Amino acid sequence: MYQASKAVIYFNNHFYLQLRDNNPNILYPNKWCFFGGRLIVGEKPEECLIRELKEEISFNPENFKLIYDWFNSETKTQIYFYLIKVNLFRIFNVNEGQKGEWVNINDLNKLLFAPDIKAMKEFIKTNSLDVFE
Repeated sequence: MYQASKAVIYFNNHFYLQLRDNNPNILYPNKWCFFGGRLIVGEKPEECLIRELKEEISFNPENFKLIYDWFNSETKTQIYFYLIKVNLFRIFNVNEGQKGEWVNINDLNKLLFAPDIKAMKEFIKTNSLDVFE
């Protein structure tokens, strides 16, 4: 079993998402997902989150909170979702994937998305949105 950390970067009813590379050799090519990735041996989920965000968008989050964990049975991966609230529509330096973009929570159904987005949509359906506010 694998483990991964994902960043649910949030501001004003929007998530900052990554459009994955259009490469058939990676999981979920050309689909939208949250930034993050798999833990390396001996790494804690919080350490993975910080490492991945530094690598992928040159961002060092100071405040984040575990809000959800979910098992992706397709990839045999336990995924930890961390909420990171920002106070503006920040432009990040995207170093991995095709691009990053702010997406309104109501527009998630318009995207081709990876399972982590589906899992978060299910979380939102069954939990109060207060966690995001």
